[in-house]
Amino acid sequence: MSRIGDALKRAAAQAEAVEGRVDLPMERPSAGVLEDSDLRIYAKEPTGPAKAPVTRHQSETTASDTGRVLAGQPAEWNRSLVGAQEIPEVAVEQYRRLAGSLHDLQLQRGIKTLMVSSALPREGKTLTITNLALTLSQSYGRRVLLIDADLRHPSIHEAFGLRNVAGLADVVRSGGRVTPIIELSERLSVLTAGHPDSNPLAQLSSPHVGDFLRAAAQQFDWVLVDTPPIGLISDAQTVARICEAALFVVAAGSTPYALVQRGIAELGEDRIAGIVLNRMRQKDLPNGEHYGQYYSSGLNARL
Repeated sequence: MSRIGDALKRAAAQAEAVEGRVDLPMERPSAGVLEDSDLRIYAKEPTGPAKAPVTRHQSETTASDTGRVLAGQPAEWNRSLVGAQEIPEVAVEQYRRLAGSLHDLQLQRGIKTLMVSSALPREGKTLTITNLALTLSQSYGRRVLLIDADLRHPSIHEAFGLRNVAGLADVVRSGGRVTPIIELSERLSVLTAGHPDSNPLAQLSSPHVGDFLRAAAQQFDWVLVDTPPIGLISDAQTVARICEAALFVVAAGSTPYALVQRGIAELGEDRIAGIVLNRMRQKDLPNGEHYGQYYSSGLNARL
């Protein structure tokens, strides 16, 4: 078993003995100092520097779990995240359908590690993977770890209003002894990107990343990995080698077809779990004019 896997199990065993523990996805690690453990978990607002992290969990789970998870995110994300008041119900339902398809795929093929990429920047891959994590954890009750592997332009921390103090880059630097996971709710945890070295590709190529993903897959139902666009640099290809499947995000009406074909070929067609057509207008959806009427009538029926 890997060092990370051993650390996860030791953290779970110590949970029963430490006063003030909280229930967490990773086998209930303790709140407090895990002196003999390699596991390092930050509170939402770390009180120490990245080189000497405080090993504390800060549970964000309350009766209104969604509200707590989204409480700190910037206003520009508030209109787009599942659970926010401003997101259209039509969009929420599409994410549920996507999560449902992946749920079925997992039952059929046992897939647990999934990366999300795109051909070009600003096609919505980070929004897609964030909403997928929220939907799988909230609507399907799955334990999800969301990882930001875009070490060059990380943004997962921005979606939830977190500080990118440490993350995946520190997993590599520590040889797998430090895993600064942030627990957002009982079922949703995040590993931000952290601050990479001068060669992010070398960090992503480290065997410690693969070891960590395999250990995390034993503790979570889903491990979702956000990567850089595959059409520009080879980072996403590197991550694809250690993930079991990939989602490919395409911006409707803007991504050149040739780049989509090339991106899918570089990821490997056998790894593609599906293609997400993002930024579709409701009026362009099949039967799109009926969506608003359906959800509006359902809302009126509840009032």
